[in-house]
Amino acid sequence: MSGKTQKISVLDDSRLVETTKRFREKFRAQGIEEPKPDFAAATEGWKAKRETMKSYRFVVIIKPEDGGYHAYCPAVEDCHARGGTPQEARTKLLDLLYAHLSALVERGEIPPSDDGFAETVNVLLPAGEPR
Repeated sequence: MSGKTQKISVLDDSRLVETTKRFREKFRAQGIEEPKPDFAAATEGWKAKRETMKSYRFVVIIKPEDGGYHAYCPAVEDCHARGGTPQEARTKLLDLLYAHLSALVERGEIPPSDDGFAETVNVLLPAGEPR
């Protein structure tokens, strides 16, 4: 273990839950009943959508740069994004990748493949003054 502290983001959905409860109460007061979910239809829709989708895996590199972050995908040329945080740079890059790859598929082209992987390594060097 590297001894670094990792920040974990926690989604606080309490406002969403409260808003949903208020809307349900408002609709009930007006005599509007919430429709019962059709799980069988939803499951069939998910299965059909999954059968028409293909997953692609890409290595994404995110580096600090000029006071922000630069994200890019080595396997896909010209897909670079910048953001104030790593998450913002990643989100922007994913939007660009989706648009780029979707355009390739629509034109009948095959998206590039990425069989690579990224790894962080530590290299120990003798301590001392730089020369």
